[in-house]
Amino acid sequence: MGQFQEARPLYDEAFQGFWDIYGAKHPTTLAAIYNMGEWHSAQEEWGPARKFYEEALEGRGETLGKDHPDTIANMEQLGELLENMGKIDEARLMRAEFEREQPTYTAGFFSS
Repeated sequence: MGQFQEARPLYDEAFQGFWDIYGAKHPTTLAAIYNMGEWHSAQEEWGPARKFYEEALEGRGETLGKDHPDTIANMEQLGELLENMGKIDEARLMRAEFEREQPTYTAGFFSS
């Protein structure tokens, strides 16, 4: 866990720098938001991870589009997180929405 704690200030600094330079909806800032979710998820801090994943997903959907690979990967990760949280019904709803948008995608969480 020590390395995660050592990495946290670096994530915070990068996140704030991207936010200040590029603004909230720039792909680089959205990647930093997503990475904050990854950081929390790796520590099984599901609540904060979900918040960051959802914020990144919303921004990526608006900025990059629902069919962009980063948006798809973000949605997939959020679905896995919901499963880890025991929120199976929410994960299923997300899968149904995703399949309406991307009926031919066949990797990861959404292929099972």
